[in-house]
Amino acid sequence: MRTSVSFRLTNDHGGTAAAVTERLGLSASSIVEAGSVISPRNPERTRTHSAWVLRSAVEPEDDVRLSDMLERLLDQLEPVAAVLWELEQDGYAANWSAMLTVRDGENATELRRETLQRLTALPGDLWLDVYSDGGDG
Repeated sequence: MRTSVSFRLTNDHGGTAAAVTERLGLSASSIVEAGSVISPRNPERTRTHSAWVLRSAVEPEDDVRLSDMLERLLDQLEPVAAVLWELEQDGYAANWSAMLTVRDGENATELRRETLQRLTALPGDLWLDVYSDGGDG
């Protein structure tokens, strides 16, 4: 099993990723600003939204449970929960994105009740992307 999780705040109404960093006092794993060029090959195409992204790991990790990845981010974000809710009220959209790659023969993952309770105390829906690696498990 390979997993990774990210928490994103996006805004297409003028809010910036830099403002999120300043208000939260946390460094993002990555940011993009509205108006920035999407690809140097086509400089006319620019982003319509800003995005502030915090990741549980630089790359997806093997044999780390989904709950553990979520808890890494929760540990960083819970202390700034009030600011996250303010940002959402100010027009930022929040979401949690979890990627789970399973080997053949694996067909379940667990989200601990405590993790779910912590998750629901913060803004954003949880998006799950589940893939099969096609291996023999």
